[in-house]
Amino acid sequence: MTDDDTTPRLSSPYSLEPDPEPPVRPEAAEPDEVTGTAGETDEAASEAEVTDADVAPEPSAPERPETTAAGDDSRRETTTDDATEGDVTEGDVTEPAAAEREPEAPEREPEPAGPAPSGDGGSAAATAVSPTAAAAAEPAKRRARTSRAEKTKDAARPGRTARAARPDRAARPRRPLVTTLRAVTGLAVVALAAGAVAAAGTLPAGPELAAAPLSVDVPPTEVALVCPAPATGAGGGGSDAELGGASDVSSALVAGVLTRDDGLGTATLGALPDGSVTELEPGDAAAAGSLAAVETGTVLRGEPTGVAAFASAGLAQRALSGDLRGLGALACPGGGTTAWFVAGRTTVGSSTVLQLANPGSTPATVSVRAWSETGEVSIDRGEVVVAPGETIEQAIEALAPDVSRLALLVSSRGGVIAASLRTTDLDGLTAAGLDLVGATGGPGTDLVVPGVVLGSSTVDDGDPSLVRLLNPGSEPAEVVLELVGADGVHLLGGDQRFVVDPGVVAEVSLAGAPAGTYALRATSDVPIVAGVSLVRVGGPDPIDPDVPLVDRAWLGSVPLAASSVVAVPGLGSLADRAVLVLAGEDGGADGESDEDAAEAADVEVAVTAIGADGSVVGETSVTVPAGRSTAVDLTALSPATALVRLDATGGAGVSSAVVLTYADELGELISVVPATEDPQVERTVHVAVTAG
Repeated sequence: MTDDDTTPRLSSPYSLEPDPEPPVRPEAAEPDEVTGTAGETDEAASEAEVTDADVAPEPSAPERPETTAAGDDSRRETTTDDATEGDVTEGDVTEPAAAEREPEAPEREPEPAGPAPSGDGGSAAATAVSPTAAAAAEPAKRRARTSRAEKTKDAARPGRTARAARPDRAARPRRPLVTTLRAVTGLAVVALAAGAVAAAGTLPAGPELAAAPLSVDVPPTEVALVCPAPATGAGGGGSDAELGGASDVSSALVAGVLTRDDGLGTATLGALPDGSVTELEPGDAAAAGSLAAVETGTVLRGEPTGVAAFASAGLAQRALSGDLRGLGALACPGGGTTAWFVAGRTTVGSSTVLQLANPGSTPATVSVRAWSETGEVSIDRGEVVVAPGETIEQAIEALAPDVSRLALLVSSRGGVIAASLRTTDLDGLTAAGLDLVGATGGPGTDLVVPGVVLGSSTVDDGDPSLVRLLNPGSEPAEVVLELVGADGVHLLGGDQRFVVDPGVVAEVSLAGAPAGTYALRATSDVPIVAGVSLVRVGGPDPIDPDVPLVDRAWLGSVPLAASSVVAVPGLGSLADRAVLVLAGEDGGADGESDEDAAEAADVEVAVTAIGADGSVVGETSVTVPAGRSTAVDLTALSPATALVRLDATGGAGVSSAVVLTYADELGELISVVPATEDPQVERTVHVAVTAG
C-alpha cells in the first residue's frame, strides 16, 4: 500500500518464530545408586536423573549398599576437579566398559521416612547441565548430571550420599526412571519398559490410509423468497398527518418460477404468516403472477423438480406526496444466514428499518453488527429470535443513533432469515427520499454495482450521488473506483487510490462525474463491501418552497452470473420506464488496457422478457464487451415485462440490474432492482475420508 501525501484517506506485530528444537538423543533409564536415610532412599531413586552418557546395557556387577545411617544430610557433590576430569557435552557419548555399568535395583518395599535433615546440607551446590525437554518441566526434582568418568570415580568412592529427605514425604517403592530417548548412531540401547514406550514415538509413522472420495448427491430444497410489507400510508411510516406528511402509498408485486427443460414444479404465492395461498398458473416461460395494493408480507415458494426452482420476485411502492414520497423497489430476498447492507443513515430526520422474516420451519436467532464513519458501533441489544413464518421490524436508529454512514451485517443461526431495509429521509418537513433495499454482495476484492445512472451534476452539489464503502477487516484497504460505460471507463480520483481504514465506512462523491449509464467497479487489495446511492433532486416542496424535493435509491454489488433473472415490479403502473444494465467481467486493472481486455471475453446474453401471465412478451440478444457495460430499454422491448431472464454464453457471465424511474412533475423518482442468480449450482458434494 502506498501511504504518501497524495493518497486520499477516507476516514477519520510481532512475528514469533519458535526456537529450533534440540536434537533428539537416546537416554536410557538407569537405577541410581544412593546412600541416605531409609526414608529417602526410594524418594531419591525415583527422582534421580541419568546423564546423556548413561545409555548402555546394564552390567552384572553386584549392587552396592544403598543407604547410610539415618540423619546423614549431606548430598552428593561434584567437585570442580571431578567435573573437569569427567565433564562431557551432549553428544560426546562414549560407550562405557562393562565394569562401569550398573545393574538395575529390584523393587523394594516402602520404608518409613527418616527424620528431617538439619543444618545446611540441603543447600549443597551441584554443577548445572542444560536440561532436556523432559527435565525442564520439573527442574526442582532433578539432580546434577555427572560424566561417565565421574561415575567411574564414584563407583570406587565409599560413602556416596543422596540429597536430604524431604519432610513429611512418604516413602515410595523404587521404580525405574522414564527419560526421553535420544538417537545416537552406533550406540546399543537396552530400553526399559517405559523407555520402550518413549522410543516408539520416534518410529516413522505408518502409511496414511485414504478411502476413495464419496460422491454424495444433495437433493434440492424448496426455494422461498420473502417480499416485506410496504410502508404504511396516512400517519404511518414516520409521516406526520397533521403537518401534511401523510402519504398515499401504492404498491405492486410480481413473482414467478421459470420453466426448465425438465418441467416446472409447483409455485405458490401466499401471505405471511399464515394467510391465503394461491397456486400460480404455468405459462410458456414461467408460472408467474402479480399483486396490487400489497398490505402484508408475501412469500413465493417454488418446489424442486430434480433441480432447484429458478424463481424471482420483486416489490415496488410509490408515493407522490407526503413524508413517504418516492419510488422504492427491491428483489425479494430468500432465506439465508448472512446479509450485508451499505445503505441508510440514522441522523435526525432519517430512519432505517430492518425487516426480518423467517420463511423456514425452525426458529432463527438473529444478531446485528453496525459500522459507521468512526468504526464499529457498540449495540447493547442482544440477539432476537424470529419464529417460523414470523416477520419483525427493528428501527436501527434505536440501536445505532446519529450515524450518517451506515453499514450492517445481519447474521442468523438455527434457522434462515430473509432481511431487507426500508429507508426514509426528511429535510425538515420536506421528503428527501424513500427506498426499499435488498442485501448487497458480501465482502470481495473485485465488486461490480450495475445500474448507476447519473444525471448532470457539479462538484458543488450539496446532496450528490455517492459511493459507500465498508472495510470490515483489520488492514487498510486501497481501492480503485471506476465508472464502466458502453464507450469506456471513467476513473474516479484519476490515478489515485482511495484508502479506507479498518472498520470504517467511507464515501466518495460522484458529483461532477459525466452523465450516463454505468456500472461501478470497486477493486481493492483486501475484501470490502460496496454500494451506491443515486440522488434525484427535484423542484421546490409545495409546503416549503425553499427546500427542494429529493428521491434516492440504494443499490449494492451483484456477482457475475451465467444465468439469472430480474423482477420488474410495477412497470406500467408505478414506474414508466425500466432500463436493464449489464456489465461484463473486468477488462484490466484500470479498464483501459487493451492487452488485459483481450484476455477477458465478450459475453453474449439472450434477454427474454416474460409477462405477469408467464408468457414470453419480448426477446433480444446483446453483446457485453469485456470491461464494459451495456443498457437495454425494457420499456421499448415490451411495456408488459414483469420478469427478465438472462442467459449468457462466453466469458464468466454478467452482473445486471434494472433501473426503474417515474417522471413526476416535481422531480424524477428512482429505484434499482438487482438480478437474482439461478440457485441451481453444483449439487454433488465430494467427501474424502482419510485416516492416519
